Amino acid sequence: MILVRDELEVIPVALSLARSTLRVIHGNLVWAFGHNIAAIPLAAAGTLNPLLAGAAMTMSSMFVLTNSLRLQKLYTPTDRRPGTSVHAVSAAPAST
Repeated sequence: MILVRDELEVIPVALSLARSTLRVIHGNLVWAFGHNIAAIPLAAAGTLNPLLAGAAMTMSSMFVLTNSLRLQKLYTPTDRRPGTSVHAVSAAPAST
């Protein structure tokens, strides 16, 4: 997505992208804090198998990654000619 252009139409797109990004960041932080609140006491007590702890950490990272990739679905190319990279925001608001 090109945000630096001479046209003013990019301002609403940039603001929408910023709002969507903040929602995803907040969701990722909530997930990470919740995961750590549950996992750290289990690990400290020694009741969590290291193999399961590693798998849980990997799944947590995969959740954050796939949650962040939702931002790509908000923006679709409008011009598919070779050498162009103009993108536009979709009309539908992002669901959280």
